[in-house]
Amino acid sequence: MNHKIARPIACIAILVLALALRLEPAADEFDFVHIGRTEGLSQSTVYAILQDRSGFMWFGTENGLNRFDGYDFTVFQHVPGDPSSLSHNSVLKLYEDRQGILWIGTLNGGLNRYDPQLGNFRNYRHIPGRDDSLSNDIVGAFHEDRDGTFWIGTDSGLTRLNRASERFTPQPLATDRPGKSDHIHDICEDHEGALWIGTFGGGISRLDRRTGRSVHFRHDPADPASLGDDHVYCLHIDRQGSLWIGTSMGLYRFDRISRGFLHHPLPQRNGHDLKQPRVQAIREDRDGRLWLGTSKGLMRLDVKSGTSDVFRNDPRDAKSPAFTYIQSLHEDRSGIMWVGSSENGVCRFNQNRKLFSHLRSIPGRDNTLGNNVVVSLMEDPDGTLWIGTPRGLDKLDQKTGAITHFGYGSGPPGTLGEVIVRCQYRDREGNFWLGTDGNGLQLFDPDTGRVTVHRHDARHPGSISSDRILDICQDRTGMLWIGTYGGGLNRLDRAGGTFSHYRSSENDPSSLSDDIVRVILEDRSGTLWIGTYGGGLNRLDRRTGKFVRYRYDPANPDSLNDDYIFCLHEDREGSLWIGTLGGGLNKLEKGTEKFRHFTRGDGLASNMVLGILEDHGGDLWLTTNDGLSRFSPPTRRFRNYDEDDGLQDREFNSGACHQGRNGRMFVGGTNGLNSFFPQDILDNTFVPPVLITSFKVLNREVKLPKPVWETGEIVLHPRDYLFSLEFAALDYSAPQKNQYAYKLEGLTEDWIETDARHRMASFSRLPAGKYVFRVKGSNSDGLWNEQETSLVIRVRGPWWKSWWFLLVLAGAAVLMSYELSRTRIRRLAARIRTEEAMEQLFAKCAISPREREIVMLLLKGLSNKEIGEKLYIELSTVKIHVHHILKKLGVGNRTQLVRLFQNLKT
Repeated sequence: MNHKIARPIACIAILVLALALRLEPAADEFDFVHIGRTEGLSQSTVYAILQDRSGFMWFGTENGLNRFDGYDFTVFQHVPGDPSSLSHNSVLKLYEDRQGILWIGTLNGGLNRYDPQLGNFRNYRHIPGRDDSLSNDIVGAFHEDRDGTFWIGTDSGLTRLNRASERFTPQPLATDRPGKSDHIHDICEDHEGALWIGTFGGGISRLDRRTGRSVHFRHDPADPASLGDDHVYCLHIDRQGSLWIGTSMGLYRFDRISRGFLHHPLPQRNGHDLKQPRVQAIREDRDGRLWLGTSKGLMRLDVKSGTSDVFRNDPRDAKSPAFTYIQSLHEDRSGIMWVGSSENGVCRFNQNRKLFSHLRSIPGRDNTLGNNVVVSLMEDPDGTLWIGTPRGLDKLDQKTGAITHFGYGSGPPGTLGEVIVRCQYRDREGNFWLGTDGNGLQLFDPDTGRVTVHRHDARHPGSISSDRILDICQDRTGMLWIGTYGGGLNRLDRAGGTFSHYRSSENDPSSLSDDIVRVILEDRSGTLWIGTYGGGLNRLDRRTGKFVRYRYDPANPDSLNDDYIFCLHEDREGSLWIGTLGGGLNKLEKGTEKFRHFTRGDGLASNMVLGILEDHGGDLWLTTNDGLSRFSPPTRRFRNYDEDDGLQDREFNSGACHQGRNGRMFVGGTNGLNSFFPQDILDNTFVPPVLITSFKVLNREVKLPKPVWETGEIVLHPRDYLFSLEFAALDYSAPQKNQYAYKLEGLTEDWIETDARHRMASFSRLPAGKYVFRVKGSNSDGLWNEQETSLVIRVRGPWWKSWWFLLVLAGAAVLMSYELSRTRIRRLAARIRTEEAMEQLFAKCAISPREREIVMLLLKGLSNKEIGEKLYIELSTVKIHVHHILKKLGVGNRTQLVRLFQNLKT
């Protein structure tokens, strides 16, 4: 290296960067979502973060390895005596190789290999005396190079793993600090295929993989172009090929031309803090910006513009990041950045989809609102935004961000006091009018803070009719109209300073319908519309002073559907839109007397519509009591937003909505103020993978040969009469807003829709057969992944309904039928033989036919009397026949007769 050239280049670069850096705190730019022990994370120190190819997030902590699906954690920890468990609970590094294998580096537990197909761990340890074993049980770095060689950095240097033979080969590195260069913290590969190895205390080495030669770089106090510190925590090669180094003394970049190291100054908390923060993690986002995890918060560096931002924890701000000391960073496939801290778990934020800027009151911090409840808004021609609150008025300079407070306590006499500024209006003459809740109509001088107050005075009929002012409007003639609470509609005569009153009268149907006037609007034709709170909508004929009323009529479906009106808006087509208390959004068709209604049933966030704004594309933006709705009149489709999208809260206030001259919209509610450009509100386009994450039988997790999302088929037995499946769409931007649909083919063909709170499908006592469970899901903005995830489920019947049992039964029936047939044949043959033997005996003994009948009845056990009755023979005759028969057959009694014929059967 030519030090004479390198030193001036390095010094100039440092000076330029130091001048260009914008040390601007930016914690308010994003909403940080904290995930810690309460949410299921096993421990609060997160050393490593990774998203695997399936879409799961993995976190390595001091007390186990965590897998996260956006809702639930699965924790892997060391189990004593179980060699298939994690070898050590302190996880330092995570890496997924090209085969989808997860590698885990631990503190004193060596190297772990997790196979998602098998769901178990294979452990590699250092074995003393074995040169082909892991060199050290502290594993802090991994890298799989472009040729597929797997490199491991340990506390005893660099080693290569032959994954086929599972043998390790040490790779020596050139160094002038033996021992110090062995503690490897990170490995990366540059565009030329060389490896850069960062060590803790030994600087950096560059290894040429083809030759095995290495070059060592370390800090040299005599050389300003040398590495600024030998304690290297992390390395990163950006898309331009530059090497960035995070050290104990800040951030450095290796200049390939000068071969020197350039220091990049980072934002400091104050000018007296000269020590640069420790840089422990570097990630480059999809826009080419560098994100740095440091000992003093999260930082973002835009190399092109030379600007940097810092994101730090602010105890006064609940939406600030919940970390200070950062250990790990990871950007997932949807663009969400994950930040692992040393003391407070994980934070995530969506760096590409900050939809709504949020301004609120933060005690102790400058340039925040005086009160979080925003009740009115107005923008001056010069771009100054005025914010009315329950305690006064805030002036926001949108160019500088400076906020000036008016009111908020007892000021000098004649100035704005602590009042509720319900509405604001700047007329064409430049007068600034404030409508207060109980303190009358006030003409405000923003330069001096002084006010001229118009109050109700019962002694003077020309005074304003009520001190509670709800709306102010100037018509095309210059007349000022004031809507009051309880005092009806007022018109100010500017010349005489008196007010004319329009009140409601029960006996006059052409009078104002109600004395609570919430909103006044003059349309492009010059018609004055008045929305009341309880009396519906009114149209004023200013020539006659009479009102035409539009009220809710239950018998007329085309009538206004709610008499309580909050807001009015005339769109570019000339149609009038009405926001109501409980009837949602109403539209009075141009040139008709018919109203169309849009409610929650059509997709509106809430039936309480508090404000209406229209963007340049014709979409309506509706503030409601349950979020912000975007409505497209041509398609009649709603898109709803809530606090998960960055809104101040779901509850907005009537009157607290305004559109600036440049199209920027402002909406206020119970927790501050949101501002946004409608064209910047883009939907989430990430299509999430949808996985079945759990399979339970009788509410107990079932251990399968593979993870359930890798399993194609499950067989259930009759004892598994109740089972359930859980699923998750792996979009982490707002997982609670993801939607799902599932069905079990074979049981039903209809999709069952559900939300993130009910991500489980349960089934019980299914008949035997084949079923296919199908599930699909959406991201947080309702974009569906139509590629279904499926699982075949086969339910076996009871054993007595199984095919083999039925086959045995059939075989037994055939065999029994065969045996019965044989028995019948044998019996028939035996009877035939017996009958032949009887005929021979009867013939031999000269037994007559009548005597044969008597013999057969005797064999059946009948008595002489029964035989006589059966054959109609006298008892004496029967006795004679029986005597002769026994004599002919040579037997002495009936018993011998029976025995004689039994012998004939055998």
